[in-house]
Amino acid sequence: LQTGDIRLGDQHITDIHSKDLRRSIAVVSGAAPLYGKTVLDAIANSRKPENREKAKLALAQWQLLFPILKGIMPHTRLREGTPQLTSAQATLLQNLRAHLTKKPFLILDEPFQGLDETSQMKLLKLMQSGKPKKGILFLSALPPAFLLEKLPVDWVKKLDEPV
Repeated sequence: LQTGDIRLGDQHITDIHSKDLRRSIAVVSGAAPLYGKTVLDAIANSRKPENREKAKLALAQWQLLFPILKGIMPHTRLREGTPQLTSAQATLLQNLRAHLTKKPFLILDEPFQGLDETSQMKLLKLMQSGKPKKGILFLSALPPAFLLEKLPVDWVKKLDEPV
Protein backbone atom coordinates (compact mmCIF):
# COMPACT_ATOMS: atom_id res chain seq x y z
CA LEU A 1 0.00 0.00 0.00
CA GLN A 2 1.33 3.40 -0.94
CA THR A 3 1.15 6.48 1.22
CA GLY A 4 0.61 10.03 0.08
CA ASP A 5 -0.84 13.41 0.82
CA ILE A 6 -4.35 14.64 0.36
CA ARG A 7 -4.38 18.15 -1.06
CA LEU A 8 -7.06 20.57 -2.14
CA GLY A 9 -5.32 22.73 -4.67
CA ASP A 10 -1.90 23.48 -3.20
CA GLN A 11 -2.97 23.14 0.45
CA HIS A 12 -2.49 20.01 2.52
CA ILE A 13 -5.82 18.88 3.97
CA THR A 14 -4.54 19.14 7.56
CA ASP A 15 -3.75 22.84 6.98
CA ILE A 16 -7.36 23.65 6.13
CA HIS A 17 -9.78 24.58 8.92
CA SER A 18 -12.61 22.07 9.39
CA LYS A 19 -15.27 24.75 8.73
CA ASP A 20 -13.64 25.52 5.39
CA LEU A 21 -13.59 21.80 4.56
CA ARG A 22 -17.31 21.51 5.38
CA ARG A 23 -18.02 24.42 3.01
CA SER A 24 -16.25 22.59 0.17
CA ILE A 25 -16.93 18.90 0.75
CA ALA A 26 -20.20 16.97 0.90
CA VAL A 27 -20.10 13.53 2.50
CA VAL A 28 -22.34 10.49 2.10
CA SER A 29 -21.43 8.13 4.92
CA GLY A 30 -22.99 6.19 7.74
CA ALA A 31 -20.43 7.97 9.92
CA ALA A 32 -21.87 11.38 8.93
CA PRO A 33 -25.45 11.40 10.21
CA LEU A 34 -28.30 13.51 8.92
CA TYR A 35 -28.36 16.75 10.88
CA GLY A 36 -31.45 18.83 11.52
CA LYS A 37 -34.74 18.63 13.34
CA THR A 38 -36.59 17.42 10.26
CA VAL A 39 -35.88 15.59 7.01
CA LEU A 40 -36.15 18.91 5.16
CA ASP A 41 -33.55 20.49 7.46
CA ALA A 42 -31.24 17.55 6.80
CA ILE A 43 -31.43 17.57 2.99
CA ALA A 44 -31.92 21.26 2.12
CA ASN A 45 -28.31 22.35 2.83
CA SER A 46 -29.68 25.81 3.63
CA ARG A 47 -32.41 27.79 5.33
CA LYS A 48 -33.06 29.82 2.18
CA PRO A 49 -36.69 29.37 1.07
CA GLU A 50 -35.72 28.63 -2.56
CA ASN A 51 -33.34 25.85 -1.47
CA ARG A 52 -35.96 24.37 0.84
CA GLU A 53 -38.55 24.35 -1.97
CA LYS A 54 -36.03 22.69 -4.29
CA ALA A 55 -35.36 20.05 -1.59
CA LYS A 56 -39.10 19.39 -1.12
CA LEU A 57 -39.53 18.87 -4.86
CA ALA A 58 -36.46 16.62 -5.06
CA LEU A 59 -37.73 14.52 -2.13
CA ALA A 60 -41.07 14.04 -3.92
CA GLN A 61 -39.24 12.99 -7.11
CA TRP A 62 -36.99 10.56 -5.25
CA GLN A 63 -40.03 9.05 -3.51
CA LEU A 64 -41.36 8.11 -6.94
CA LEU A 65 -38.05 6.44 -7.81
CA PHE A 66 -37.43 4.80 -4.45
CA PRO A 67 -40.61 3.38 -2.86
CA ILE A 68 -38.76 2.87 0.44
CA LEU A 69 -38.89 6.67 0.90
CA LYS A 70 -42.69 6.82 0.68
CA GLY A 71 -44.17 8.01 3.93
CA ILE A 72 -41.17 10.19 4.75
CA MET A 73 -42.37 13.76 4.63
CA PRO A 74 -40.30 16.97 4.69
CA HIS A 75 -41.61 17.62 8.22
CA THR A 76 -40.74 14.09 9.46
CA ARG A 77 -38.79 14.64 12.67
CA LEU A 78 -35.29 13.32 13.07
CA ARG A 79 -34.34 12.41 16.61
CA GLU A 80 -30.73 11.93 17.53
CA GLY A 81 -30.01 8.43 18.76
CA THR A 82 -33.41 7.13 17.64
CA PRO A 83 -33.14 4.81 14.65
CA GLN A 84 -36.48 5.74 13.10
CA LEU A 85 -35.04 5.59 9.56
CA THR A 86 -33.85 2.31 8.09
CA SER A 87 -30.27 2.09 6.87
CA ALA A 88 -31.50 2.24 3.27
CA GLN A 89 -33.68 5.31 3.92
CA ALA A 90 -30.81 7.14 5.64
CA THR A 91 -28.46 6.24 2.78
CA LEU A 92 -30.89 7.56 0.17
CA LEU A 93 -31.50 10.80 2.10
CA GLN A 94 -27.74 11.34 2.46
CA ASN A 95 -27.33 10.81 -1.28
CA LEU A 96 -30.20 13.23 -1.94
CA ARG A 97 -28.52 15.83 0.28
CA ALA A 98 -25.27 15.37 -1.69
CA HIS A 99 -27.18 15.53 -4.99
CA LEU A 100 -28.66 18.90 -4.00
CA THR A 101 -25.45 20.48 -2.73
CA LYS A 102 -23.42 23.00 -4.68
CA LYS A 103 -20.23 21.92 -2.93
CA PRO A 104 -17.51 21.09 -5.46
CA PHE A 105 -16.14 17.97 -3.76
CA LEU A 106 -18.04 14.83 -2.84
CA ILE A 107 -16.94 11.89 -0.70
CA LEU A 108 -19.12 8.81 -1.17
CA ASP A 109 -18.39 6.30 1.58
CA GLU A 110 -20.47 3.18 0.87
CA PRO A 111 -23.19 5.18 -0.94
CA PHE A 112 -25.16 1.97 -1.68
CA GLN A 113 -25.25 0.77 1.95
CA GLY A 114 -28.43 -1.18 2.62
CA LEU A 115 -29.87 -0.70 -0.88
CA ASP A 116 -31.14 -3.50 -3.10
CA GLU A 117 -29.63 -3.84 -6.59
CA THR A 118 -32.53 -2.04 -8.31
CA SER A 119 -32.13 0.96 -6.00
CA GLN A 120 -28.35 0.87 -6.48
CA MET A 121 -28.76 1.10 -10.25
CA LYS A 122 -31.31 3.95 -10.01
CA LEU A 123 -29.02 5.84 -7.64
CA LEU A 124 -26.03 5.30 -9.91
CA LYS A 125 -27.95 6.74 -12.87
CA LEU A 126 -28.85 9.79 -10.76
CA MET A 127 -25.18 10.22 -9.80
CA GLN A 128 -24.11 10.07 -13.45
CA SER A 129 -26.78 12.55 -14.55
CA GLY A 130 -26.09 15.06 -11.78
CA LYS A 131 -24.11 18.23 -12.00
CA PRO A 132 -20.41 17.43 -12.36
CA LYS A 133 -18.31 17.99 -9.27
CA LYS A 134 -14.66 18.96 -9.27
CA GLY A 135 -13.83 15.80 -7.39
CA ILE A 136 -15.57 12.61 -6.30
CA LEU A 137 -13.97 10.12 -3.94
CA PHE A 138 -15.92 6.85 -4.05
CA LEU A 139 -15.10 4.45 -1.20
CA SER A 140 -16.62 0.99 -1.27
CA ALA A 141 -16.02 -2.54 -0.09
CA LEU A 142 -18.07 -3.82 -3.04
CA PRO A 143 -16.17 -6.24 -5.28
CA PRO A 144 -14.08 -4.47 -7.96
CA ALA A 145 -15.95 -6.37 -10.68
CA PHE A 146 -19.24 -4.78 -9.53
CA LEU A 147 -17.69 -1.32 -9.48
CA LEU A 148 -16.01 -1.70 -12.86
CA GLU A 149 -19.25 -2.97 -14.38
CA LYS A 150 -21.52 -0.31 -12.86
CA LEU A 151 -19.43 2.85 -12.55
CA PRO A 152 -18.22 5.05 -15.39
CA VAL A 153 -14.65 4.10 -16.28
CA ASP A 154 -13.27 7.52 -15.35
CA TRP A 155 -14.65 7.12 -11.80
CA VAL A 156 -12.66 3.96 -11.03
CA LYS A 157 -9.05 4.04 -9.86
CA LYS A 158 -7.37 1.11 -8.20
CA LEU A 159 -5.42 1.81 -5.03
CA ASP A 160 -2.11 1.02 -6.72
CA GLU A 161 -2.70 3.50 -9.59
CA PRO A 162 -1.66 7.15 -9.35
CA VAL A 163 -4.60 9.55 -9.17
